[in-house]
Amino acid sequence: MWYKMWERSVGGKASLFVPTMPDLFTFLPPEILVFILSHIDQPDSLECMRVCHRWYDQVPAYVKHVWNRLHVSTESWEITNDCMLQCLGSHVSRVSIAEVDSCAVLKGLWAAGCHIASLEIDRHAYYDCMTYNDGGADFLATIQNFSNSLTELTITEHPFDTSVLGLLKMLPKLTHLTLLFDFQSHQYGKSAREDTNCAFRSNIVYLHLENVLNIDSEFNAVLHHCPKLRTLIVHTDFGRDDFVPLTPLNFDRIFSLCPLLRYVIWDGDKDSVEDEFETRLKRWKMISSKTSHDGAIGTLRELMFAGNLDGANMSIIQVMKRSQEQLEYLELNKRLDEVAGWDAVAHMRFPWLKILRLTGMEMEENEWIDFLMGCQKLEILDLTSDMEGVRLDRIFAAIKTLKHLQRLRLAIVQHDNPASHPNVCHMLRHNVWLQRIELFNVCVTDQGLLDLCGLRSLQELILDMVSHGKCIGQNGLLAFASELRAVDSNLHTMRLNYLDNITNTVLKRLGQVKALTTLSISSNVKINDVGVGSFIDSNNLKGTSKGKVIYVSGCPGVSRQGAWTASNCS
Repeated sequence: MWYKMWERSVGGKASLFVPTMPDLFTFLPPEILVFILSHIDQPDSLECMRVCHRWYDQVPAYVKHVWNRLHVSTESWEITNDCMLQCLGSHVSRVSIAEVDSCAVLKGLWAAGCHIASLEIDRHAYYDCMTYNDGGADFLATIQNFSNSLTELTITEHPFDTSVLGLLKMLPKLTHLTLLFDFQSHQYGKSAREDTNCAFRSNIVYLHLENVLNIDSEFNAVLHHCPKLRTLIVHTDFGRDDFVPLTPLNFDRIFSLCPLLRYVIWDGDKDSVEDEFETRLKRWKMISSKTSHDGAIGTLRELMFAGNLDGANMSIIQVMKRSQEQLEYLELNKRLDEVAGWDAVAHMRFPWLKILRLTGMEMEENEWIDFLMGCQKLEILDLTSDMEGVRLDRIFAAIKTLKHLQRLRLAIVQHDNPASHPNVCHMLRHNVWLQRIELFNVCVTDQGLLDLCGLRSLQELILDMVSHGKCIGQNGLLAFASELRAVDSNLHTMRLNYLDNITNTVLKRLGQVKALTTLSISSNVKINDVGVGSFIDSNNLKGTSKGKVIYVSGCPGVSRQGAWTASNCS
């Protein structure tokens, strides 16, 4: 290829004798070189460097943008890889290291002159530099080499008791710190007591810690040196055999130490919100970097709190009261059956709240109604409750006033009286922006399903009818499918659990809905391979969508559980 380019560059007259291949860096102008090399990745740049000595020397200057981010793993890193080391330098600013000798890698990057601003270390291997005897002192000293450039540090699966304040002292430019532990091999500690009397003040704005060791006992000491802190995350790993709930903490004391604090996750289980937890962390990292000082001292913009309102934790109630005009995200998870303290939440109003998740909360019927109607800006509503003694039709009447609602999840733990929630779906027709509905143990009727067809914005529907599987009949399901097709619905995903009357005929009719590409059926004894195949085969019908998939579980009449697609459906 390069020979042909050189041939054209000299007027198309090829020499009869060409002793060597023309040099790319000799015959092409710099702007063309930059354009060509801007399209290669890291492995390609290493291959280019192996062409000849000249390319080995020249290529790195043109691919600095490729090496701005570096991921180091057992497959990608070799300390003896001269080509890789030649590509490193001060332009390397973001590095992630996984399951390798972190000390050796960091020393190599330091020797190469890298100015790392963001460093992530995950499950680093246990080598001589990280013995249990020295508590990983060499490991921390190696990180300190980057103290003049490092602003973000994330260490996960950490095997040593580490002084948080010590990290902040050795890395004065650090603004974001995440320190999570490996509970299988963690060495319980001999860390020195944090010093609250030193005059050191950290630049930290984002602090994510795990409930273990000195984080409990020395927490105030750490916060004493973090006056710029805007985001605080302390969550618990409930999978630990030696799990101990977080020590109650006085949130008024936290605000006195960190007056700019606006985003808090306290004692939250990261599995409780699944993928959204990681999404929220990324968002908070970006928000924390902003200099905005919105809201009064002692108020929050977003709060996730789990646990018991014992001791100093009661102060969180006062924080929520002060934050009623500022809160935009609120998640409360009451773990135990207790009343003291939590009843105060029922009398709060959050006019600017956009996301609300409540688990285990108990209110009287009128309290639920007043509370929901006091949150008129809600876009996401997620409630898990017994709803004991509450008529669900009245709750849905309050929900229909939420004109901005886009996602609704309602899980009723124990509510076995279908008469208490007659055709609640009828009221959801007023929520014209609803895109996702999840109803667990809520009695949905044939007419209720038809009413949902009027929601043009609806894209995802999840019904888990564990106690009310017979409330929807086969005719109701067939009418629902026909109406979806008639109105050209945008519904693309459905998950139907414990619906007794789903049959092969229903599956065939659902397959004819143009937008519906993903269907999940569980705990049904009436469908078989023929019905599953008829849903997939609807791809061949005029006007239906391509690439349909149906997930099957707990259906004994179907020969294979799992995903069925056109490629594996015989």
